[in-house]
Amino acid sequence: MELRSQRFGGKSEPLDGDLVPEQPRLLRRAVGMLVEQGVMPRETIPERIGLSAGDIENLAGLSEGYFAPSASGVVDLNAVRLRRA
Repeated sequence: MELRSQRFGGKSEPLDGDLVPEQPRLLRRAVGMLVEQGVMPRETIPERIGLSAGDIENLAGLSEGYFAPSASGVVDLNAVRLRRA
């Protein structure tokens, strides 16, 4: 059986279906701090980093559309959650 595994490879590891992947926290907090402290406007972060807004949202665990221009008077709940985290 071991020879077969070496030759064909395993399809999965023993706990692959049981473990939940970690959610990124440090990148999410860093982006939140940049916005909260007024270092950078939210809309300019993707172009300054050099990645698409969608890629940064996926890597940092941010909600979809986080970098879209927000209308005035709208409270961003993600920013509120970041302050508490």
